[in-house]
Amino acid sequence: MNVRGTPIEVNRALLRPILFCGAERKSTIIYGTVSLVIGAASNFKSPGVYIAPILFVVCHLFFVWLAKKDAQMIALYLRHIKQNQLFYPAKGGASRNPELVEVRPTISKNR
Repeated sequence: MNVRGTPIEVNRALLRPILFCGAERKSTIIYGTVSLVIGAASNFKSPGVYIAPILFVVCHLFFVWLAKKDAQMIALYLRHIKQNQLFYPAKGGASRNPELVEVRPTISKNR
């Protein structure tokens, strides 16, 4: 392969996703804060003190698994939620009504 220009080296750290404890950073902060609030809201008494660490571990394992599959899944899902139109109808083709389409022959009969 013949490539023109000057070859450059890109540091590996610039291409890696930003992960925090193996999961995506934004999701780790969110579920960590939620589990801390659940534990603190119960004044560190039962049952919140038992639910919060279990919630944290389950969420962390799920988001680590998700980050291994696709490290930018949360950003992708957030972009999907912001999308306004849920269905994009077909512009033409096989789904069009054949009665409304005028079909012209491509080869003329008068040669």
